[in-house]
Amino acid sequence: MALAPSILSALQRYRMSLLDSDDCINLLRPLFVAWGLSGYDKLLEKKSIHKVAEISLINSYLMLHGHSLDLQNPQSHFEPFYAVQAIEEITRQEAMCTFVIIAAQGLVALNSDKLSERFIRDLVDEQTEEEASANGMLERTRLLYSDNIIIN
Repeated sequence: MALAPSILSALQRYRMSLLDSDDCINLLRPLFVAWGLSGYDKLLEKKSIHKVAEISLINSYLMLHGHSLDLQNPQSHFEPFYAVQAIEEITRQEAMCTFVIIAAQGLVALNSDKLSERFIRDLVDEQTEEEASANGMLERTRLLYSDNIIIN
């Protein structure tokens, strides 16, 4: 059974925001290694693995309902000079993902599609945890590194 157009659109937007977020994480990971902050690289690797798993889950859900997957062109991301800037960008990406999936909860079409309603509710729960994790990482980074120190 095909998804209602509004549900399909919301899941595609969320999937694209996750792809952008994962792309950002993978562009920033080598910087942390170069800065001698390999612990951050490991944390971001775990975040990326989680993003890929969530993207795969959405892909499977869309294909189960007979929908093809749109290809994504990665957004261009800035190159930060500071660890704090890099984590701020990751946190911004997480907030965008959260905004997109929370907006999907209000879709009228979910009233007649309880399976999609539960699926989106689970995605919201996962994404709010991801955003909280990124916010915690940002606060710890702000405590450890100040923006007036350029990491080479």
